[in-house]
Amino acid sequence: MWEISEIHITKYLLNHWQGGHSLVKAFWINSVLIFGVFNLLLEQISTLNNPATIITYARIYLLLTLAFFLVIFPWQIIGLARTLIRYIKSKKQLVTSFLVIVFLLWELTILSLIIVKSPQKLIESVYISFSSYETGGYKLSVQENTLLLDGKISYGISKDFEQVLDENPQVKTITFFSQGGLEYEARNISSIIKERGLNTYVPEYCVSACTSAFLGGKKRQMSSKALLGFHQGKPSFNKSKFSEEEIKDKLYDTIKFYKQNGIDKEFVKRFYRTPPEEMWYPRDEELLKQGIVTEIIDE
Repeated sequence: MWEISEIHITKYLLNHWQGGHSLVKAFWINSVLIFGVFNLLLEQISTLNNPATIITYARIYLLLTLAFFLVIFPWQIIGLARTLIRYIKSKKQLVTSFLVIVFLLWELTILSLIIVKSPQKLIESVYISFSSYETGGYKLSVQENTLLLDGKISYGISKDFEQVLDENPQVKTITFFSQGGLEYEARNISSIIKERGLNTYVPEYCVSACTSAFLGGKKRQMSSKALLGFHQGKPSFNKSKFSEEEIKDKLYDTIKFYKQNGIDKEFVKRFYRTPPEEMWYPRDEELLKQGIVTEIIDE
Protein backbone atom coordinates (compact mmCIF):
# COMPACT_ATOMS: atom_id res chain seq x y z
CA MET A 1 0.00 0.00 0.00
CA TRP A 2 2.82 2.36 0.94
CA GLU A 3 4.70 1.52 -2.28
CA ILE A 4 1.61 2.36 -4.38
CA SER A 5 1.18 5.74 -2.60
CA GLU A 6 4.89 6.48 -3.05
CA ILE A 7 4.63 5.76 -6.78
CA HIS A 8 1.63 8.11 -7.11
CA ILE A 9 3.40 10.90 -5.22
CA THR A 10 6.53 10.50 -7.35
CA LYS A 11 4.46 10.58 -10.55
CA TYR A 12 2.61 13.68 -9.37
CA LEU A 13 5.82 15.55 -8.53
CA LEU A 14 7.46 14.50 -11.79
CA ASN A 15 4.40 15.44 -13.82
CA HIS A 16 4.44 18.99 -12.42
CA TRP A 17 8.21 19.26 -12.98
CA GLN A 18 7.70 18.35 -16.64
CA GLY A 19 4.80 20.79 -17.02
CA GLY A 20 2.25 18.04 -17.51
CA HIS A 21 -0.44 19.28 -15.12
CA SER A 22 -3.30 21.54 -16.04
CA LEU A 23 -2.65 25.24 -15.53
CA VAL A 24 -5.27 25.34 -12.76
CA LYS A 25 -3.60 22.55 -10.78
CA ALA A 26 -0.06 23.81 -11.42
CA PHE A 27 -1.03 27.32 -10.33
CA TRP A 28 -3.60 27.00 -7.52
CA ILE A 29 -2.42 23.79 -5.85
CA ASN A 30 1.26 23.41 -6.64
CA SER A 31 2.11 27.11 -6.38
CA VAL A 32 -0.39 29.28 -4.48
CA LEU A 33 -1.45 26.69 -1.89
CA ILE A 34 2.05 25.43 -1.13
CA PHE A 35 3.46 28.96 -0.99
CA GLY A 36 0.68 29.99 1.42
CA VAL A 37 1.23 26.97 3.67
CA PHE A 38 4.97 27.65 3.74
CA ASN A 39 4.47 31.29 4.77
CA LEU A 40 1.94 30.32 7.44
CA LEU A 41 4.26 27.71 8.93
CA LEU A 42 7.20 30.10 9.05
CA GLU A 43 5.04 32.78 10.68
CA GLN A 44 3.81 30.39 13.34
CA ILE A 45 7.26 29.00 14.10
CA SER A 46 8.72 32.51 14.34
CA THR A 47 6.28 33.33 17.16
CA LEU A 48 7.13 30.22 19.19
CA ASN A 49 9.77 31.39 21.68
CA ASN A 50 9.26 28.86 24.42
CA PRO A 51 12.73 28.59 26.02
CA ALA A 52 12.36 24.86 26.57
CA THR A 53 11.92 24.19 22.85
CA ILE A 54 13.89 27.00 21.21
CA ILE A 55 16.49 24.66 19.66
CA THR A 56 13.81 22.37 18.23
CA TYR A 57 11.92 25.25 16.64
CA ALA A 58 15.12 26.83 15.32
CA ARG A 59 15.95 23.55 13.56
CA ILE A 60 12.42 23.22 12.16
CA TYR A 61 12.56 26.82 10.89
CA LEU A 62 15.93 26.21 9.27
CA LEU A 63 14.87 22.89 7.73
CA LEU A 64 11.66 24.35 6.29
CA THR A 65 13.44 27.38 4.85
CA LEU A 66 16.20 25.33 3.21
CA ALA A 67 13.71 22.76 1.90
CA PHE A 68 11.58 25.47 0.33
CA PHE A 69 14.33 27.55 -1.26
CA LEU A 70 16.47 24.63 -2.44
CA VAL A 71 13.82 22.07 -3.40
CA ILE A 72 10.16 23.17 -3.32
CA PHE A 73 10.53 26.62 -4.88
CA PRO A 74 12.65 25.47 -7.87
CA TRP A 75 10.16 22.59 -8.40
CA GLN A 76 7.25 25.08 -8.31
CA ILE A 77 8.78 27.66 -10.64
CA ILE A 78 10.20 25.29 -13.26
CA GLY A 79 7.05 23.17 -13.38
CA LEU A 80 4.76 26.19 -13.59
CA ALA A 81 6.97 27.84 -16.22
CA ARG A 82 6.89 24.70 -18.39
CA THR A 83 3.10 24.52 -18.03
CA LEU A 84 2.82 28.19 -19.05
CA ILE A 85 5.03 27.69 -22.09
CA ARG A 86 2.87 24.74 -23.17
CA TYR A 87 -0.34 26.78 -22.82
CA ILE A 88 1.08 29.84 -24.57
CA LYS A 89 2.32 27.74 -27.50
CA SER A 90 -1.09 26.14 -27.86
CA LYS A 91 -2.69 29.59 -27.49
CA LYS A 92 -4.90 28.39 -24.65
CA GLN A 93 -6.01 30.59 -21.75
CA LEU A 94 -3.67 33.44 -22.66
CA VAL A 95 -5.27 35.86 -20.18
CA THR A 96 -4.97 33.30 -17.38
CA SER A 97 -1.38 32.63 -18.41
CA PHE A 98 -0.62 36.34 -18.14
CA LEU A 99 -2.09 36.46 -14.61
CA VAL A 100 0.00 33.46 -13.63
CA ILE A 101 3.12 35.26 -14.87
CA VAL A 102 2.17 38.25 -12.70
CA PHE A 103 1.84 35.92 -9.71
CA LEU A 104 5.25 34.41 -10.44
CA LEU A 105 6.86 37.84 -10.48
CA TRP A 106 5.05 38.74 -7.25
CA GLU A 107 6.20 35.51 -5.57
CA LEU A 108 9.79 36.13 -6.66
CA THR A 109 9.59 39.66 -5.24
CA ILE A 110 8.21 38.45 -1.90
CA LEU A 111 10.88 35.75 -1.59
CA SER A 112 13.59 38.27 -2.47
CA LEU A 113 12.34 40.55 0.31
CA ILE A 114 12.36 37.63 2.76
CA ILE A 115 15.96 36.87 1.87
CA VAL A 116 17.10 40.51 2.00
CA LYS A 117 15.19 41.64 5.10
CA SER A 118 15.31 38.52 7.25
CA PRO A 119 18.85 37.10 7.11
CA GLN A 120 19.18 37.54 10.88
CA LYS A 121 16.51 34.94 11.63
CA LEU A 122 18.25 32.41 9.39
CA ILE A 123 21.67 33.14 10.88
CA GLU A 124 20.34 32.80 14.42
CA SER A 125 18.59 29.55 13.49
CA VAL A 126 21.87 28.14 12.17
CA TYR A 127 23.69 29.25 15.32
CA ILE A 128 21.13 27.81 17.73
CA SER A 129 20.75 24.60 15.70
CA PHE A 130 24.40 23.65 15.32
CA SER A 131 26.40 25.37 18.03
CA SER A 132 26.76 24.08 21.56
CA TYR A 133 25.09 27.35 22.48
CA GLU A 134 26.08 28.49 25.95
CA THR A 135 26.04 25.66 28.46
CA GLY A 136 27.44 25.14 31.95
CA GLY A 137 29.07 27.77 34.11
CA TYR A 138 26.50 27.57 36.89
CA LYS A 139 25.90 25.69 40.13
CA LEU A 140 22.61 24.90 41.83
CA SER A 141 22.79 23.86 45.48
CA VAL A 142 20.22 23.47 48.25
CA GLN A 143 20.75 24.41 51.88
CA GLU A 144 17.70 23.75 54.06
CA ASN A 145 14.87 25.80 52.49
CA THR A 146 17.09 27.85 50.14
CA LEU A 147 18.21 27.12 46.58
CA LEU A 148 21.41 28.92 45.60
CA LEU A 149 21.93 29.80 41.94
CA ASP A 150 25.60 30.63 41.47
CA GLY A 151 27.14 31.54 38.10
CA LYS A 152 26.01 32.20 34.53
CA ILE A 153 22.45 31.80 33.36
CA SER A 154 23.25 29.62 30.37
CA TYR A 155 21.42 27.18 28.13
CA GLY A 156 19.60 24.40 30.00
CA ILE A 157 19.70 26.02 33.43
CA SER A 158 15.92 26.52 33.70
CA LYS A 159 15.33 22.81 33.14
CA ASP A 160 17.90 21.89 35.79
CA PHE A 161 16.48 24.57 38.08
CA GLU A 162 12.98 23.13 37.87
CA GLN A 163 14.25 19.61 38.47
CA VAL A 164 16.10 20.66 41.63
CA LEU A 165 12.93 22.31 42.92
CA ASP A 166 10.90 19.17 42.18
CA GLU A 167 13.41 17.15 44.20
CA ASN A 168 13.42 19.68 47.04
CA PRO A 169 9.82 20.79 47.72
CA GLN A 170 10.92 22.42 51.01
CA VAL A 171 12.66 25.25 49.12
CA LYS A 172 11.05 28.64 49.78
CA THR A 173 13.75 31.11 48.72
CA ILE A 174 16.02 31.43 45.69
CA THR A 175 19.36 33.17 46.32
CA PHE A 176 21.28 34.63 43.37
CA PHE A 177 25.00 35.15 42.78
CA SER A 178 24.96 35.74 39.04
CA GLN A 179 26.51 37.92 36.35
CA GLY A 180 23.61 37.22 34.00
CA GLY A 181 23.50 35.30 30.75
CA LEU A 182 20.68 34.24 28.44
CA GLU A 183 17.58 36.39 28.84
CA TYR A 184 15.05 33.76 27.79
CA GLU A 185 16.47 31.27 30.33
CA ALA A 186 16.27 33.95 33.03
CA ARG A 187 12.63 34.66 32.19
CA ASN A 188 11.84 30.98 32.28
CA ILE A 189 13.35 30.78 35.78
CA SER A 190 11.31 33.84 36.73
CA SER A 191 8.11 32.10 35.61
CA ILE A 192 8.98 28.95 37.58
CA ILE A 193 9.62 31.02 40.71
CA LYS A 194 6.37 32.94 40.28
CA GLU A 195 4.27 29.83 39.65
CA ARG A 196 5.56 28.24 42.85
CA GLY A 197 5.17 31.37 44.96
CA LEU A 198 8.85 31.43 45.97
CA ASN A 199 10.86 34.37 47.33
CA THR A 200 14.09 35.72 45.86
CA TYR A 201 17.15 37.16 47.60
CA VAL A 202 20.43 38.78 46.51
CA PRO A 203 23.22 38.89 49.13
CA GLU A 204 25.95 40.38 46.88
CA TYR A 205 25.18 40.85 43.19
CA CYS A 206 22.66 40.01 40.49
CA VAL A 207 23.15 41.80 37.19
CA SER A 208 21.98 41.76 33.57
CA ALA A 209 19.66 38.80 32.81
CA CYS A 210 19.82 37.71 36.46
CA THR A 211 17.52 40.61 37.39
CA SER A 212 14.79 39.13 35.16
CA ALA A 213 14.96 35.87 37.11
CA PHE A 214 14.98 37.79 40.40
CA LEU A 215 11.70 39.54 39.50
CA GLY A 216 9.79 36.27 39.78
CA GLY A 217 9.95 36.37 43.59
CA LYS A 218 6.84 36.86 45.71
CA LYS A 219 9.09 38.70 48.15
CA ARG A 220 12.13 40.24 46.48
CA GLN A 221 14.80 40.92 49.05
CA MET A 222 18.40 42.10 48.84
CA SER A 223 21.19 42.84 51.25
CA SER A 224 22.03 46.50 51.90
CA LYS A 225 25.50 45.62 50.51
CA ALA A 226 24.16 44.00 47.34
CA LEU A 227 24.05 45.38 43.80
CA LEU A 228 21.37 44.94 41.17
CA GLY A 229 22.60 45.88 37.69
CA PHE A 230 20.53 46.69 34.61
CA HIS A 231 21.27 47.45 30.97
CA GLN A 232 20.01 47.04 27.43
CA GLY A 233 20.21 43.44 26.25
CA LYS A 234 23.09 42.27 24.11
CA PRO A 235 22.63 41.36 20.42
CA SER A 236 23.25 37.84 19.16
CA PHE A 237 26.77 36.59 18.48
CA ASN A 238 27.06 37.82 14.92
CA LYS A 239 25.98 41.44 15.45
CA SER A 240 27.76 44.37 17.04
CA LYS A 241 24.54 46.22 17.81
CA PHE A 242 20.77 46.20 17.32
CA SER A 243 19.07 48.21 14.59
CA GLU A 244 16.69 50.97 15.71
CA GLU A 245 13.70 48.79 14.82
CA GLU A 246 15.09 45.88 16.83
CA ILE A 247 15.70 48.14 19.83
CA LYS A 248 12.06 49.26 19.71
CA ASP A 249 10.86 45.65 19.53
CA LYS A 250 13.12 44.59 22.40
CA LEU A 251 12.08 47.58 24.49
CA TYR A 252 8.39 46.81 23.95
CA ASP A 253 8.94 43.16 24.89
CA THR A 254 10.89 44.14 28.04
CA ILE A 255 8.25 46.68 29.09
CA LYS A 256 5.60 43.98 28.73
CA PHE A 257 7.62 41.54 30.85
CA TYR A 258 8.29 44.09 33.61
CA LYS A 259 4.65 45.20 33.60
CA GLN A 260 3.63 41.60 34.26
CA ASN A 261 5.79 41.82 37.38
CA GLY A 262 4.29 45.09 38.54
CA ILE A 263 7.10 47.37 37.35
CA ASP A 264 6.39 50.69 35.63
CA LYS A 265 7.57 51.17 32.04
CA GLU A 266 9.51 54.32 32.98
CA PHE A 267 11.99 52.19 34.90
CA VAL A 268 12.55 50.03 31.82
CA LYS A 269 13.01 53.09 29.61
CA ARG A 270 15.59 54.40 32.08
CA PHE A 271 17.80 51.32 32.09
CA TYR A 272 17.37 50.81 28.33
CA ARG A 273 19.41 53.97 27.87
CA THR A 274 22.34 52.02 29.30
CA PRO A 275 24.20 50.23 26.45
CA PRO A 276 25.02 46.48 26.68
CA GLU A 277 28.68 47.09 27.52
CA GLU A 278 27.78 49.26 30.52
CA MET A 279 25.74 48.68 33.70
CA TRP A 280 23.32 50.86 35.66
CA TYR A 281 23.10 50.24 39.41
CA PRO A 282 20.01 52.03 40.78
CA ARG A 283 20.10 53.29 44.36
CA ASP A 284 18.29 51.30 47.01
CA GLU A 285 15.62 53.99 47.28
CA GLU A 286 14.90 53.73 43.55
CA LEU A 287 14.66 49.94 43.70
CA LEU A 288 12.17 50.11 46.55
CA LYS A 289 10.17 52.92 44.95
CA GLN A 290 9.82 51.06 41.64
CA GLY A 291 8.96 47.77 43.33
CA ILE A 292 11.98 45.94 41.96
CA VAL A 293 12.85 45.06 45.57
CA THR A 294 10.24 44.65 48.30
CA GLU A 295 12.70 44.72 51.21
CA ILE A 296 16.32 45.64 51.87
CA ILE A 297 17.94 43.75 54.72
CA ASP A 298 20.66 45.56 56.71
CA GLU A 299 23.82 43.52 57.09
